[in-house]
Amino acid sequence: MSISISVDLELMWGFIGMGGGRFFLEDPSMGRDNVLWLLDELDRYEVPITFFTVGHLFLYPDEAPNIIHPDLPQFRRKILSWDFYSQILGKKLYHAPDIIEEIKSRKMHEVGLHGFFHIPFNELTEEEARAEMELSMKASKMRNISPEGMAFPKDREGKLKILREYGISFVRGGSYSDRNKLSLARRLIRSSVSVEEGLTVINSSYFLDTRGSFFTIPLLKMEIMRKRHVHFWFHPWNLYSGRGGLLDFLAYIRRLRNEKGLEILTL
Repeated sequence: MSISISVDLELMWGFIGMGGGRFFLEDPSMGRDNVLWLLDELDRYEVPITFFTVGHLFLYPDEAPNIIHPDLPQFRRKILSWDFYSQILGKKLYHAPDIIEEIKSRKMHEVGLHGFFHIPFNELTEEEARAEMELSMKASKMRNISPEGMAFPKDREGKLKILREYGISFVRGGSYSDRNKLSLARRLIRSSVSVEEGLTVINSSYFLDTRGSFFTIPLLKMEIMRKRHVHFWFHPWNLYSGRGGLLDFLAYIRRLRNEKGLEILTL
């Protein structure tokens, strides 16, 4: 039996288009503080995880203008407004190479991709998807990272063949929530790992509620009974609402590892 955990490292990108999101643009507790706290706790429990990172976060503010321009297809079709982008360029929570280096320094974690501008891939044309991947790969290599994995923004899968062209070998499937149109019942029936378009898809993904373990630990117990690999994910900003559930979960899986031989893996 094995388990993996991933964090969607968006910092502020996940709030684009959400009511009130811009209010938090400079609030470190929504991003950096939570990630640094998380890294220390993962060290304490000796738990490796995968950070799926929005590509723009790999860049320092003075690096972004060298590879991003208003003629990119994402701006031409007005999926993103160049005016809005020019306003957030240089904002602290849209650039996080310092956090990436801190993750790398811990030696046991993995860094994957989460789109470049956090646009759902099912809404992109092939040209736009390739632009997202091109930018993500270029930015990650500037931090000496060669990503093999991808988690889709908002869990909306799409353009798997294009991901494979850019060296991606595995993707994280969606959560059991309604937003990906897979009910919990269908998620439980579905195989935990499958192969689609030549990519390995990790399907048994559950949202890890960092506030409390009322649902997460029973879900883990259920998957252990089924002898399946199981995967949990959350965002750094979820820790803003509470941390007790995550600590309970980490303590539980550490005990299972020590007493039952549970494997804790990166994706």
